[in-house]
Amino acid sequence: MLGDVTTVLPLEEVNIFPDASKLYKNTIPTKWLVGRYRADFSAVFGASGKVLTGTIFFTVFPVMLSIYLLIFILAIAFIIKYLIKRNLKHQQELEAEVAELKKEVSDLEHKP
Repeated sequence: MLGDVTTVLPLEEVNIFPDASKLYKNTIPTKWLVGRYRADFSAVFGASGKVLTGTIFFTVFPVMLSIYLLIFILAIAFIIKYLIKRNLKHQQELEAEVAELKKEVSDLEHKP
């Protein structure tokens, strides 16, 4: 949960020449990440075994999951709106039929 280690990824061991740089790319194997995370980097370099460390904070937001969730919520909202509209129309038809039947009954009662 909060503050737990999500994963530990080892660095590929390669030789890097002086005044050169190396780009490392690691992917976290977990797909369902949401929130703010911290990545700590630690490596040993040089003949004397100096330690290089770094920390970066990043935020993970599942865009595709959010889009799917938004589409699902909109679909449910449209279905509910359609059902309510259909129910109101049916209710109005029934009320009109009841009014017509009441008129027929009152006409039959007043007939001599």
